Amino acid sequence: MSEIYDFDAVKKAVPIDRYLHDYGIDTKGNRFQCAWRDGTRFSGSFKSDTKDVWHDHNANEGGSV
Repeated sequence: MSEIYDFDAVKKAVPIDRYLHDYGIDTKGNRFQCAWRDGTRFSGSFKSDTKDVWHDHNANEGGSV
């Protein structure tokens, strides 16, 4: 199966805060609510300068979008 998207190009073009917002995840500054585990606090963070790095401080996990 061929790739439909060049994910590196997408990550460079779309800021992570916009990505989170488009998926209905609330952000406050560089923090976000971890919707996948019904998080209500802003315990996730992201680095907007790299556009694709996130970290869930409560679950102590992170990665790329």
